[in-house]
Order: sequence, then structure tokens, then C-alpha cells
Amino acid sequence: MEDQDPSPPPIENRVSTEDMMKDHFNKTTIKKSRQPIPYSAEYSNPSDDEDEDDNFYNTAEPSRAKKVSIIGCGQVGMAIAYAILNQEIAGDISLVDMDGEKLEGEARDLRQGSAFHRRTTIEASTHYKVTENSHLVIVTAGLGRKPGESRLRLVEKNANIMKSIIPKVLEYSPDTPICIVSNPCDIMTA
Repeated sequence: MEDQDPSPPPIENRVSTEDMMKDHFNKTTIKKSRQPIPYSAEYSNPSDDEDEDDNFYNTAEPSRAKKVSIIGCGQVGMAIAYAILNQEIAGDISLVDMDGEKLEGEARDLRQGSAFHRRTTIEASTHYKVTENSHLVIVTAGLGRKPGESRLRLVEKNANIMKSIIPKVLEYSPDTPICIVSNPCDIMTA
């Protein structure tokens, strides 16, 4: 076997950790940033050839007219509302929950937290009228599965909740797509 020289390369041939990090950062940094893409077939991404200073923030303009309603403002519903607010994909967010006091507190938190975003209207009510003319309704309402509870029992409870929610949603937004995020998801969406 040949003896290998364990000594490090000469100092002039070494690459510093700082230089390696800078090189990695430059290779992985996104050169251009864009606003989130709205969920609309009518919207197309601006070409990369366009000048970024040419009204850059108007690329998300179509999404400002969108209204998203969230039914059920527990942990999942509020996480969705927060994500929609931060990504600025809707100009109006309507929240509906049967616990009016908790709902108002959650709405106030979102309004206060949205102070640094472009204008987003946040409505909250226990009545479904606030969902009128929604472009998307997300239903997160439902009960969680308790320890030892069968999946079949959970289906029965949450199906009854859906039976009370869906007609009210359709009354105010009859043509809106409805996204159901309630357990058990596979059965609730069927």
C-alpha cells in the first residue's frame, strides 16, 4: 500500500468556509421573486423577460378580488386563514364558527397581524351571510377523534355537522368550489 500524505493542502489552495458558503448561497438564491400565483385559470405568470421594476407588485392583482371563506375556526381553520393572509392570495377572508366569542378574538388577531400586508378584509360571524359570493369555501368544522372512538362513530358525528353546513354555504355561494378538510377526509368528501 502506498502511504497517503494526511497533511492539508497548502494554504494558498484552500477555500475558506466563508467563500464556500457565499458560493453555495449564490448558486441557490432565487434571482427573481414573484407574488404567489392565484388559483385562477385567467392569470398567467409574467414573463421572466419583463422588467421587475415595471409594476412588480401588480402581478398578484387578480387575487385581491378573490374571496375565501373558512367554516370552522379551530386550529386547522386558523392555520389556513393565516397562510392565506401571509401569501396574500385573497382580498377577502370570511370566517364562520359557532363559537362567536372565540371567533371574534381570532378575527381580531388576524386583523392586527395583517397590518403589514396589503389590504385584506377579514370578516367574522356566526351567520353564513358573510360567505356570500365566495370564490372558495374551505370547511374545517368537525369534531376530532377521541381516544378509543371508532372511525365509524366519528363519521356519523361529522356527517351530521356537514349536513348542517353545506346547505347554508350553498345558499349564499351556490357555484363555489368547496374544499373539505374534516376527518375522516376520505369519507367527508365522498
